[in-house]
Amino acid sequence: MVCNRQRHQVIGGVIIAMAATLGLNADVAAQTSAPTASGLEEIVVTARRREENLQEVPISITALSGFQLKNQMIHNMFDLPMVVPGLFTTMGGVRGSASPVISIRGQANRSVQPGADGSIGIYFADLPWARPVGANADLFDLESVQVLKGPQGTLFGRNTTGGAILFTPRAPTYEFDGYAEASGGEYNMRAGEGMVNIPVMQDTLALRLGGQYRTRDGYMLMLNTGQKLSDVDTHSLRASLLWTPNEQLTSTTIYSYFRSDVVADGLRIRDIAPQADTGQRAQIYPHAQKYLALSQQAGKYEGYSMYTPDIFVFPPFTAENPGNGPLPHKIGQYMDTKANTIQNTTVWDIGERGVFGDVSFKNIMGYRKTESDSAADHTGLPVLGSVSWGSVEETDQVSNEFQILGTKGALDYVVGAFVFREHGDSSSNT
Repeated sequence: MVCNRQRHQVIGGVIIAMAATLGLNADVAAQTSAPTASGLEEIVVTARRREENLQEVPISITALSGFQLKNQMIHNMFDLPMVVPGLFTTMGGVRGSASPVISIRGQANRSVQPGADGSIGIYFADLPWARPVGANADLFDLESVQVLKGPQGTLFGRNTTGGAILFTPRAPTYEFDGYAEASGGEYNMRAGEGMVNIPVMQDTLALRLGGQYRTRDGYMLMLNTGQKLSDVDTHSLRASLLWTPNEQLTSTTIYSYFRSDVVADGLRIRDIAPQADTGQRAQIYPHAQKYLALSQQAGKYEGYSMYTPDIFVFPPFTAENPGNGPLPHKIGQYMDTKANTIQNTTVWDIGERGVFGDVSFKNIMGYRKTESDSAADHTGLPVLGSVSWGSVEETDQVSNEFQILGTKGALDYVVGAFVFREHGDSSSNT
């Protein structure tokens, strides 16, 4: 079956939020500063779209600083549930680890394809990601990760009824800095990351460059094809440019790139239903019995795949040509994912403005493009007619958010407008 979907979405809105300072508690730790008079470290979060002390934010938050992520060996999104209560992550079906399914307190983004909006918002440097494609990139050179639990619709929009996850990268500074790390492990695992911070013009322009890679051989062997599944091969790049022409204006531009080119996770048959009298199941049943016996004799990480040259050749598969091409594209299981993002955040502090108090303007604009090409075996049977899946998806999103932030005495307020447009193409073949 071939299925095509196209989706266009335009969202506009105005948000007004006001909150008096409340001394309520939240969960863990994030960006930290010097100890306060009480002897406790001040933990700074941005859960209400401004920097605040965690103890003054009446929201359930678990926040982790970049140091804590390193210290607790939190490498990616799948590691976060080990330190964040109520958070659960799993792979996004055929799309694999590059498009994780995220759940907070039981509410989940169960479908990651275009046209299916979830209940968990993902924000990178305040920019919303409509799709979780690329959300499993290694968490490198981050200032903090904040997990907000429960509805966040007032400040973060309609797609945060279950919560939101905020990733804050380290910003460029006006001091030369850098680091490099490398590691290795079993199954030929290799990983590395690095960063260099360059003050281009002192107190005016600074550039921060960072990158990460992680590779590992697959460990599940398909006995009939020789293909090893469940491998890792990801690469990430980030470039951040900070411009501060004066004390009132700050502009930060970030370009991010993510690429994952892996083999799908493998399945092995463990049992089969009783034989059907007619139809396709009756034709497949004798072959299923054969491969059930073979699978039971195979090792723990061994199985059989239907993606073989004599049974299944995946055709050229694009949004323009969904599965009807005459030439082979790829043989075997695979997941190829790319994401490119460019964004800018500009803050203008205009100072005291009478009855409006201390006022600043903030604008967040960004463009994000994701591409995904995948094929997976859902049965573990090398039999024509058993269930397989292949898909090609492309999405483009453009968004802009304008905020007016002010403080007048005990009153903090945010007035904002948000515009979002997304275009997506999805083609699938089963």
